Amino acid sequence: MSPPWLELESLVDFAGTAEWRRRKADEFPDDERNVKAAELLEMLAEQASFLEDNPLHRRIMGLYETKDSIRFGETVSAHLRSVGFWYFPDNAAAFFQYLIEALEDLKENEEAA
Repeated sequence: MSPPWLELESLVDFAGTAEWRRRKADEFPDDERNVKAAELLEMLAEQASFLEDNPLHRRIMGLYETKDSIRFGETVSAHLRSVGFWYFPDNAAAFFQYLIEALEDLKENEEAA
C-alpha cells in the first residue's frame, strides 16, 4: 500500500475537479459542458479506485517522486481541467496514460534543457 500522499486519489483528484466543475456549472448555467465534464470526472474517479497499485499508478508515483511537486501538480491540474472540454477519455486508464505521456514529455524537456 502507498503512503497517503502517493495514493492515486491524492495524486490525481478527479472528485475534487468534478466538484469544481459543478460549481462552474452553477456559475455558467448556459454552458452544459461543465455538468457533462463533472459527470465524466465522477465516472473516472470511480474507476480510478480499481487502479490503485497497478502499473499505471506506479508509473505516476515514479514520475511524482522525480519531479518537483509544483510542476507535477500544475500538469495534473491542467489535464484534469481538460476533461469534458478538450479531452474525452473512455476510462481512467486512458486518462492516466495521457497524463503519463505529458509528464514524461515534461521530464524529457527539462532534462534536455
